[in-house]
Parts: sequence; C-alpha cells; structure tokens
Amino acid sequence: MSAISRRRPLATTCTVVLIGAGLLWAPAARAAVPSDLATQPEATPASLCVSRPPRDGFPPGGGNNTGGIPPRYQWGNSPYLGARYDSCPSKVRVFYGGYSGTGFLHYTHYVMKYTTPGELGWKTTQLTIGQHRVWTFTNASHGDWNFKVKACFNAPREGGGERSVCSDWSPQIYLNSR
Repeated sequence: MSAISRRRPLATTCTVVLIGAGLLWAPAARAAVPSDLATQPEATPASLCVSRPPRDGFPPGGGNNTGGIPPRYQWGNSPYLGARYDSCPSKVRVFYGGYSGTGFLHYTHYVMKYTTPGELGWKTTQLTIGQHRVWTFTNASHGDWNFKVKACFNAPREGGGERSVCSDWSPQIYLNSR
C-alpha cells in the first residue's frame, strides 16, 4: 500500500472530527453570548467598525505650531493645545500641556474652555497640571468642537483670600467630528 493511500483515511478522519467538534460546541458558544447582544443588529464588535482617517483640529485664528501628532499650537507663554477625532471608536482627544507645576510660578491647574456639538456657549472645567496631558471624550457627538486652555495658580490677595493668576490663553482649536 502506498503512502498516499494511507494518508487519505487519516485526513478524512481529522476533517470529520473537526466538523463534529464544531457542531457540538456551536450551540454552547451561542448560549454564551448574552441574549440581548445576540438579537440586536446594532451590537457589532468593534473590529467591524469602519474607520476613517483621524481628523486633527486647527486654529482658525492662527497660532504657533509646536509639532506633534496631532499638531499642537500655542501663543507666547500659553500652554500648547491640539485635538484629534477618531471615528472608530467615536472619540475626541484633546492634547494640552507645557506647564509642570514646578519653578518660580507654581502653576496648580489648567482651565479649559470648550464647546460641544449641538450645545450653545462655552463650558469651563479645571484640569490637572502637567507637561503632557490628554483629555478624552468617548462616544463623541458628531459636529463642531472648540477648545482653548490656560495654566493657573492661586495667589494670596492682600487683605486675605486668593485670586487666580494665569498664563495667556492658547489659540482656539476647532475640530470637526463629522
């Protein structure tokens, strides 16, 4: 008997075993998927998400490009600021920094002003100081985003209390997430 004729039954047996194992495990695998995910057509794995090239923000009023990916911009002694939209998953990331919180002027926080799609007016938030920071919006709305940032510290006032002393505002960054 030749070697070729002895291999055929082995290959056929292996194929039958693999198909049989798949048929036995398939119902168990289906049962392991939560029923709400198994029946909803919009519940697709992230790997099926169709990605487009990321979009980077830019300063409509100008600014000094300090480099990086995405590009970051600043004015004089302002913090740098850059933004990027990734369509898959829908995420806006804001890159800011340039101040460490050490040195003669001990900056303690950043003040970020921003607008989000579909909402009027600027919102303000306080963020942690640091040389290289990232602020992330997950499930980002599609539309127009705007950002600007400054670094601040609280200084004592003569007669009591405190006042904020801040750097210049960064250039305003516009980001389209459509």
